[in-house]
Amino acid sequence: MECPNCKLNEDLEFTRKVVKAGILRGAQRYYCNHCKTHFSEKRKVKIENKNSHQITILDIAKHLGIAPSTVSKALNNKSDINFETKNLIVKLANDLNYKPNHFAKSLSRGNSNTIGVIIPNIERPFFAAVLAGIQSVASKAGYSVIICQSDESHQTEILNIQTLMASRVDGLLISHTKETSTFEHLKIHLNKGVPIVHFDRISNEINSSKITHQNKEGSFQLVEHLIENGCKRIAILAGPKELLISNDRLDGYLAALNKYGIP
Repeated sequence: MECPNCKLNEDLEFTRKVVKAGILRGAQRYYCNHCKTHFSEKRKVKIENKNSHQITILDIAKHLGIAPSTVSKALNNKSDINFETKNLIVKLANDLNYKPNHFAKSLSRGNSNTIGVIIPNIERPFFAAVLAGIQSVASKAGYSVIICQSDESHQTEILNIQTLMASRVDGLLISHTKETSTFEHLKIHLNKGVPIVHFDRISNEINSSKITHQNKEGSFQLVEHLIENGCKRIAILAGPKELLISNDRLDGYLAALNKYGIP
């Protein structure tokens, strides 16, 4: 057996030869009397099809006969690890096409650099444009985005939230469904400190951060403009009455009619 550090082998004289030093995690250990270093026998990786199995730190540790914590230090470029050992670990990781488990890392760090987004319908131009903006800003800040569609179903919205929370998202952006009238499924996470932002479709029933248009003011100005240009019979399609934004638009419409005395 040749020492990987000084290239001496066990055929040399006693004071300088490599000797066996027990078994560690199934691998033969050696000790070099010359450089005073312990090392393990290199073993061939026995995974027949590495594409059928996601390589983990445990796999690398097992193949090299070292502790998983040592592999973790090497792959995270820690300084408190032998240089040769680090190179050996990194080389094997590359050979096996090892990819870090970002979910596992998020558990240890306490954050995932991921934001969850829930929208009612991705096909609507407004929400498609909003998603593009969210994705652009999040990407520049080093965050990934997981997008869910509730399809205007309150039950689906609840399932979306459960899925995103199970994925350890760092925060949630949501435009709730027209069916949603209670918000316990959001309050439970808000009370745990999860940042939640309502956009477009907001509600006063939950103390989340909110981003929306000035629907009442905008509706008032539009109707006023029509009246000032001679229109008298003005209809409105405000949207589902279950949504606060629809009611705000209706309030603005009625306020403008009332200002000009139009029944």
